[in-house]
Amino acid sequence: MLDVLRHLSADEFVSGEVLAERLGLSRATINNRLRAVQPLGLTVYSIPGRGYRLARPVSWLDERVLTAALSGLGFHLRLEDSAESTNSQLLAHAMHGLPHKSVLVTEWQHGGRGRRGRPWLAPLGSGLTFSLLWRFNRPLAELSGLSLAVGLALAQAARALGMAAGRGNWADGVRVKWPNDVLHDQAKLAGILIEVQGDALGPSAAVIGVGLNVRLPDEARAAIDQPVADLAAGLGQTPERNVLLCHLLAHLDRVLRQFEAAGFAGMRAEWEALHAYQGSDVRMAGVQGDVLGRVLGVDAEGALLLETPAGVRRMMSGEMSLRGMPF
Repeated sequence: MLDVLRHLSADEFVSGEVLAERLGLSRATINNRLRAVQPLGLTVYSIPGRGYRLARPVSWLDERVLTAALSGLGFHLRLEDSAESTNSQLLAHAMHGLPHKSVLVTEWQHGGRGRRGRPWLAPLGSGLTFSLLWRFNRPLAELSGLSLAVGLALAQAARALGMAAGRGNWADGVRVKWPNDVLHDQAKLAGILIEVQGDALGPSAAVIGVGLNVRLPDEARAAIDQPVADLAAGLGQTPERNVLLCHLLAHLDRVLRQFEAAGFAGMRAEWEALHAYQGSDVRMAGVQGDVLGRVLGVDAEGALLLETPAGVRRMMSGEMSLRGMPF
């Protein structure tokens, strides 16, 4: 199906006859494949006598372009048309010797997972979904704070794009949320899922899954049960996704090298400066009930420090919302 879609544009119609000739398929096959596109979240207009056209432009990922652009950073990239979960797939291969800095990116992830098993919804071409394998010379216990470091890298990358586009006010609104989200004005811009493996004494490895909203169509926003933001609205244009992925990986490379050298402690102040809820009264929902308190910051291991009537509590997990707001 994606082979057919890549031959369409949002600017002009392409006839079924032309598509059939280009792809070596029958016109009936072309028609059947395009009729099955709806679950991917992409709309294709079909008019008899004129052919097919995309309802919106799509910036397709190109493995050759990405590999060439990333060659100087040492990434090993693989692009797949579809995957159930890039994290699950990369994690399975990591156990069989997949090299450090392997990246799996997909155009269509149909079983994407967020934190606590929540689904990650990303219509075809509307975002970036990828996973990165990073091997550490640190024991597993020293990977605490990694999700905060990754969130910091993504937020800094988004803010840099905003500044470059002359959207400084928008860039200022890009923030991190403990422990693994990137927000813009309290709306979710990106999510992070990290899964680790290794020995207690090291070495260890982390599969870092990233979902970033690039340009969400209205129907996708309506299907998501929380406020969401995307880069296109903030930047005033839709970023070219190959360039965007390289930009994100460059920022991740810098921050993860820093994390490898000194852990989260060295970037703690940077993270707190960008925390959306720093100094705010919040509600933490956990398995043992709700905890109300004021966010003091995080410690050197990435645990949330919450000032409560009973004293300062060190939170390692939980769902955070502003006090008085729905979860």
